[in-house]
Amino acid sequence: MAVERDNPIERLAAMRQRDADFTRQISQMYAARRGALQRRAGGISGGAGAAPASGDLQAYAQQRMAALGMGGSDNWNALYSLWQKESGWNPNAVNKSSGAFGIAQILPSAHPDVPRNLTGQQQIDWGLNYIKQRYGSPSGAWAHSQQTDWY
Repeated sequence: MAVERDNPIERLAAMRQRDADFTRQISQMYAARRGALQRRAGGISGGAGAAPASGDLQAYAQQRMAALGMGGSDNWNALYSLWQKESGWNPNAVNKSSGAFGIAQILPSAHPDVPRNLTGQQQIDWGLNYIKQRYGSPSGAWAHSQQTDWY
């Protein structure tokens, strides 16, 4: 009598498929939650003027993170996700509900000394300094944002 055994390759393929399905479900849930939060907050709209290419701003952010001692892929992934959620990396983004503006969504009521006419690079500098002082790293800020829906 022959005994059937699991095929390890098929088992691995099934595990990978479950992981891919789970990742897709989480991504869909995150996108739905982000959309609901933006609708509840009145949406995010662009201001006057064209925004610089987000790729240029993202490259600048990576350079500044390294200069501030916050480099590494974990911190970059966290910062990318955080600011993608907050503003879509749009330096002209304004939250209609709170008045938060820019890439880092600077809240004027909490930071009245910050001028509204900062360039995208200045917004990144401000945002990275804020994150470093308050959370220690983009990973810390992202973890807080995931728990509270704000940072």
